[in-house]
Amino acid sequence: MKSFSLFTFLLIGLTNFCYAQLVDGYTDKESYRAGETVTFFTKSINASGLSLHFLQDINNNIVAGGPIPVLGNTQPNMNTTTGYIDGFNYSPTATWTVPSNLKSGVYFLNIDPNNRIPIIVKGDKATADIVIVCSTNTDEAYNANGGKSLYNDGSTDNIASPIVSFHRPFANHIDFMDGFLKFFAPIYPTENHSLNVISDRDLNDDYSEIENAKLLILIGHSEYWTRQARIYFDKFVDAGKDAMVLSGNSMWWQVRYQADPNNSVNPQLICHRGKTPPFGGGTAYSDEVNECDTLLWTYSWNFPEIKYSTYGSIGSGWLNGGFAQDATGVVYQGFYGYKILLPNSPLLSGTGLQQNAILPRNFINAEGGELDGTLVNRDANDIPVLDNNGDPVLNTAALGFYRAEIIGYDKPAYAPNLAIAPYYAPIMAMQKTCTSGKIINVNSNYWCRESHFANTNVQIITQNMINLLLAGSNIFVSPAPAGFKISPAQTAVSYSACTTNGSIHITPCGVYLNDAHKVDRNDGNFAAKIIDCTSCNSSAKKGESNNVNNSPSNNSAMASNVINENQPDDLSKSPEVFIKPNPTEGKFHISNVPANSIIQVSDMMGNLVLETKASETDNITIDINAKSKGIYIVKVMEHGKVVTIKKLVKL
Repeated sequence: MKSFSLFTFLLIGLTNFCYAQLVDGYTDKESYRAGETVTFFTKSINASGLSLHFLQDINNNIVAGGPIPVLGNTQPNMNTTTGYIDGFNYSPTATWTVPSNLKSGVYFLNIDPNNRIPIIVKGDKATADIVIVCSTNTDEAYNANGGKSLYNDGSTDNIASPIVSFHRPFANHIDFMDGFLKFFAPIYPTENHSLNVISDRDLNDDYSEIENAKLLILIGHSEYWTRQARIYFDKFVDAGKDAMVLSGNSMWWQVRYQADPNNSVNPQLICHRGKTPPFGGGTAYSDEVNECDTLLWTYSWNFPEIKYSTYGSIGSGWLNGGFAQDATGVVYQGFYGYKILLPNSPLLSGTGLQQNAILPRNFINAEGGELDGTLVNRDANDIPVLDNNGDPVLNTAALGFYRAEIIGYDKPAYAPNLAIAPYYAPIMAMQKTCTSGKIINVNSNYWCRESHFANTNVQIITQNMINLLLAGSNIFVSPAPAGFKISPAQTAVSYSACTTNGSIHITPCGVYLNDAHKVDRNDGNFAAKIIDCTSCNSSAKKGESNNVNNSPSNNSAMASNVINENQPDDLSKSPEVFIKPNPTEGKFHISNVPANSIIQVSDMMGNLVLETKASETDNITIDINAKSKGIYIVKVMEHGKVVTIKKLVKL
């Protein structure tokens, strides 16, 4: 009798599952802890009361604890004409309480793998020593369900939306994380190491999610970041904790969150990424009318108004990187992987990789992987200065870091619509100061893909990274410097410092990255934002790139060459300077400049492109036709003071 009842129950459940197949859906939040209730909003085929559906882990194993009863009612594709903004407004179809014994990780309601409903189950933030951040912001940015994404995908008018909803069926962008998660899930947690898997939103909302951890791991395609999340990332590393960046095209766009003003339950992601070509690549959306605080403008992080370069956080950026191949699978300059420079690196232990060997990157079909580049030695003409083997040399001083080294590198192309330049995307190990945590950055959005993680050496290297950082072991080949030069001319790095008698006291043995104030003056100088000072008579001082030989034991080293302020205290009091046309194809005209003023044009890395003296005040013609497409900064200076700063786009 019991056997018959069990058979009948399973048969009914299987029949219901087949009869009311899930089409798509979403959850009320991105992540949950044990004891919290998940609300599902799903659409089914052929409604017939309750249907039983099972939750699966990242390796497609059914989660213990029984099926989830889901209402099999059908509903419209979306209850709005603008589902990409408003959410699909499905009716709730099921609730489920996360069991206390379910380990932290990524799970799915068992539907078509191309249209899964993901759930992130978080761990105990008080005890977890490893935190993995899933790139959920990027998932929504590329999600075109409901008609649009931040990339125009799926829209009939080819116009992107600067606002997208989290309450939409999921797009299968998680395949940028699958390889790592499938490898990692059976191994961790262990007896010695506990785990907390979180979303981008969790990192933004609560520093305590990572505060007690030893190791922070960014995975996938971690492209879209809020300012608060970046502040917390820097705070974590500055506190002496370690991080792994298993991502590429990392930290390229700044975003904000907001609640839907028309629907309090619908969370939204904001990014006006199309403002300025070539980085937006489309319709001009302006964030100036939406956000008065320039630090929160949702453009690329390399915009000078945002004042927070990614180089100061992770040592690289997509501005110096690009695509590894084009849509036809043609590699521009690279190696289809990483050329090994330091075979004796602890990160490569057990791989057998030798000098100049290639650690292959396994692309899927003809997709163009995105690679971030770092700063290498270059001459006055921006040509890389290579070593005797023809390899790039990392410019640690330009990064403003205590130490850094390249283990291996690829040569990406720049974006296809721009000039191809010799850039370098490395596997790199770095440390901002002698007291900060260590960072390992692979600079590739393909590292965590399942096809790439099938390579045994990729698995070994990733495990080496985790083991070495958790154990506090050495990850460098080169010895620790006894002193180093502070020369952050190209990095937008600022310092937490106190000014006394015209000098800057640097915090212990190096650079300390100040929360949210990475000031980029785009002229080869840095600006030191002075905060949290004691016994200081001045609120702020600015200085040129300073050199200081600084021993780790010298906690009050002095940086000299402090100069007077070279930026206007209040640009609103300066005369309005006009630039036309803007954008320009080469020539542009400047009017209303002070007589005998100096006009400087710099690229986005602070390199001076052109300088001229204005002999008149109107209709001054400047020609940058020979320069590459991109964004330039035009400065007008009078008596050594900057009187105006303008952004110029060259098409």
